Amino acid sequence: MTIFEFFMNNLSTVIVSVVLICVVLLVIYLMHRDKKRSGGCGCGCAECPMKNRCGSAGSASCGTGNCSNKQDGTGTDGDK
Repeated sequence: MTIFEFFMNNLSTVIVSVVLICVVLLVIYLMHRDKKRSGGCGCGCAECPMKNRCGSAGSASCGTGNCSNKQDGTGTDGDK
């Protein structure tokens, strides 16, 4: 059996595999692009699991810009 015969015998499998690989790559690309554009988690500082480590107000690590750089973990809205 040659490669051409194998390819022709499995043409539907090859086409479906190529389409699935393209869809997966597109989803990964779009997720990466959206994450890069958002600049943060987007959940807000009160719900953020990283609020204790958030940078200064308006930093890229805070999706809303409401975080403060206090060591006790309180944000500008007073949440702990």
